[in-house]
Amino acid sequence: MKKLKFGFVGANFTTKHLQNELVKSYTVVVWSHSKPDDPFSNLIDFRQVYTPWSWLRDYLRKIGSQVGLPFYYQGLLRELWNIKPDVLIVLDFYKLWFVQALVYKLFHPEAKLIIHSETKKAPAFIMSKVLFFLMVFLVKIFSKKISHIITFSEAGTEYLKNIFPAININHLVLPIDENTPLYSKNTHGGKIKILMPARFIALKRHMDVIRAAEKISPDKDTEIHFATFSHDASPYRESLVRNLAKSPARHLIKIIDPILPPFSNYYDMLEKYDAIILPSENEGLGAVVPAALRCGKVAIISDMVPASMYMPESHKKYIFAVGDTEKLSRLFNSLQKETLFRDGQIAATHVRTNFSSERIVAKFLSFIKT
Repeated sequence: MKKLKFGFVGANFTTKHLQNELVKSYTVVVWSHSKPDDPFSNLIDFRQVYTPWSWLRDYLRKIGSQVGLPFYYQGLLRELWNIKPDVLIVLDFYKLWFVQALVYKLFHPEAKLIIHSETKKAPAFIMSKVLFFLMVFLVKIFSKKISHIITFSEAGTEYLKNIFPAININHLVLPIDENTPLYSKNTHGGKIKILMPARFIALKRHMDVIRAAEKISPDKDTEIHFATFSHDASPYRESLVRNLAKSPARHLIKIIDPILPPFSNYYDMLEKYDAIILPSENEGLGAVVPAALRCGKVAIISDMVPASMYMPESHKKYIFAVGDTEKLSRLFNSLQKETLFRDGQIAATHVRTNFSSERIVAKFLSFIKT
């Protein structure tokens, strides 16, 4: 029997664990402009492809812009024709590389075309929104050519089912890196240390944390650290530094050195913290959350972070409405070090028991077969 060949157009930290597990039994080829950091299996046939306007993408990222660009991958069609994947999974539909994948499908009707989407709503910026709805129109025209849409979040499933009622759409909880350490001892001392691992862009809502921290009781021994994942010099960071310097909470919050690749450096850093916080107004998934939970750390998150799906039911108390700084400040004041440690261990057991790569890949394959 022929060994099934999976092709992925696009890869990131959240999809690589799915690819790592699939390659144990199948052929996996990944096309992307950058290779995900470790762990990324050497068995995967990774093929670097380049995007036009990459200098503009890098510049927009550096300044913290949230504007998306209509990227395609140079030479991708030629690669697809040569490799001939049986199942082609494209990372979302609003980039022009979806058009390239669709062209391949039109000339290879026996192949299955699947969209793996983190979309939960239309983009805010007018030019991005125009392109988004043009691509929605294209997907509707060729809906019979698309075997499945798999979403990162339940909110994405609900949103896309309303837009594409003729396409099979399901939510898939993505696998988590199973090489994470488990921190089974409480942190030293009486201070509660909280890490916010997030880029310095407005939608991450660092200012909400600052405003909430201003109302932390003086008798609470709490410290919060902001750490980005890249050396960015965005205007938002400069504004954040200025606002923090004027805030009564400036003695509670520090901006620390960036978390550099590989992602395992983040795991190592977590050993020093009792919890992480991610108050974002929008996230594709929020991969820092399940990683922290698996390490035995509590995650304090907004209700717009889809990674809440990895949290045990008893941890819903750590979720607050995005922008609700009053509730967040009450939450900060209620934290107890021993409770955070105990809840962190519960989270680690929950994630390690219920979100194994084998179980999730089996579900993914069930979608492929429908």
